[in-house]
Amino acid sequence: MVKRMKMKKYIQSMMAFAAIVSFASCSSEDNNTTIENESAVKVMTFTATQEGDEQSTRAAISTSDSKVINWESNDQISIFDGTNNKQFTLTDGAGSTSGKFSGEAGQSTSYTAVYPYQSTASLSGDDVTNVTLPATQNATDNSFDKNAALMMAQSDNTTLNFKNVVGYVKVKPKFACSKIVLQAAGASEYLAGRCTLSYGDGMPSIAFTSEQSTSITLSGNITANTAYYIAVPAVTLAARWSISF
Repeated sequence: MVKRMKMKKYIQSMMAFAAIVSFASCSSEDNNTTIENESAVKVMTFTATQEGDEQSTRAAISTSDSKVINWESNDQISIFDGTNNKQFTLTDGAGSTSGKFSGEAGQSTSYTAVYPYQSTASLSGDDVTNVTLPATQNATDNSFDKNAALMMAQSDNTTLNFKNVVGYVKVKPKFACSKIVLQAAGASEYLAGRCTLSYGDGMPSIAFTSEQSTSITLSGNITANTAYYIAVPAVTLAARWSISF
């Protein structure tokens, strides 16, 4: 009888030990899950800063200083955390030259960003492909079409110093009209279309790949004695060019 009781206690002890081992195994699996979640997509905030002392980066030209471009509410950018194209939206800094953009992205050792947000764009090495500089731009009083104001940034942290991919031609007509057309004379001197943006030596560049156009049309309700800006690529035109109203 005594032997039976001892055996029973021994079996109970072994069962308790097995339960402890099983519990420890479950805890180890839970820890592994936590580690995996830490590397998953998470909410992030990036600070987008101006390009230089006299000219900044985005959305609308300042009413007090024509050399400064301020961020606007609802501005959106593409951020690439490796190969994924993530949409980030301005959450703070509207009306100033430094803004904060929030969204979801994965942790990465480097980030590439493009303004405005390009849903079709992809990252290929250091280049961003399938970006569009529109051949038809919306006329905006004393400003430009934000969809054409291409900029690019690269960073190894959450601070993005955007640089302009395009420049601007300022036009101030003496009469009202519905269109202003900027035309390059050369048959292969492209001003708009589907393009690839590259970031070399700290400066972005543009190369058109398809759907190219040798003209840009500014369209809308264009009034007399009002300034309008046409976004154009930073290219050299060997032949002449013209503007028609």
